[in-house]
Amino acid sequence: MMTPKELDHLKGVRQEHELAKINHELFNLEGDLIDKLFIIEEEMKKYPQVDVPEKFMFSKGVCVKEVILPKDSIIISKVHRHSGVTIISKGDVSVLCDEEEGWKRMQAPCSFESPAGVKRALYIHEETVWANVLATDETDPDKLEEEWVIGSHSEYLKLKGELLCLG
Repeated sequence: MMTPKELDHLKGVRQEHELAKINHELFNLEGDLIDKLFIIEEEMKKYPQVDVPEKFMFSKGVCVKEVILPKDSIIISKVHRHSGVTIISKGDVSVLCDEEEGWKRMQAPCSFESPAGVKRALYIHEETVWANVLATDETDPDKLEEEWVIGSHSEYLKLKGELLCLG
């Protein structure tokens, strides 16, 4: 029988293995990190999905979208059109949003500015409560999604191309 310390070590090895698998997939793909994450996200849709309940809270000019991310899950985030604030009020998560910096471990309590145009890969070490604070007067979640989220890889590529033409 294994001791709790030995079990924790095995759990850590399994989590590091999952991160290594994601890194391996990323390095074998063409494009920037966002392109790669869209491709991986499409592949992940072929497998059973975790339930990520969403809770919306509204105040004057502000929406807070809170999600509960299950332990040991891999999450690919959406790309936001606008900057906002992210608050991790509970949990432990590894975040990849830049290939050069690699994975960053974040533990609650934690908050940070989330710039527009970022797509992240998340590995959830412990159940995590993740909230996005968005500046908006919109109170309909579907309309909010249209206002705030780049919905597809093709939409991202179109916007990226338009920005390159302007530059």
